[in-house]
Amino acid sequence: LTRHARFDHHGKEEIVLKTAMSGAVDLPDCDYEMIQLSGAWSRERYLKRRPLEQGIQSIYSMRGISSAEHNPFLALAKKETTENSGQVYGFSLVYSGSFLGQVEVCTHDTTRVLMGIHPDTFEWPLKAGESFQTPELVMVYSEQGLSLMSQTFHRLY
Repeated sequence: LTRHARFDHHGKEEIVLKTAMSGAVDLPDCDYEMIQLSGAWSRERYLKRRPLEQGIQSIYSMRGISSAEHNPFLALAKKETTENSGQVYGFSLVYSGSFLGQVEVCTHDTTRVLMGIHPDTFEWPLKAGESFQTPELVMVYSEQGLSLMSQTFHRLY
């Protein structure tokens, strides 16, 4: 699945977008581990995996460019998920600027994933008749582990 948001300005006065996320997904439980890909030059895509807890967990970059340090990708995997078995949801933002990938677990133990352009460094003026479209958020689900999720992304990209 892919998601993006499009803002069409039909008014007369200029407006300024201050937040424009690409997608949000709600999941009915919070029994997941968050997987992110961090790294450095010559050590790209270092896999980090941590259990979700109540509150907000996030990955982001505010460097304004893509880099090996933070990849605009995260996954939520059931704790028992391995390379070849188990449930995993993957989220990949097709964007090379400042981004935010946020996972929030509420007091009712539901999970919300939000991903898009980092709002802290975003401001986009829209004049009458202009439009703005957020980057594509690509989402993949696998019941056959991390390998099938990864292969699905590879086939697409």
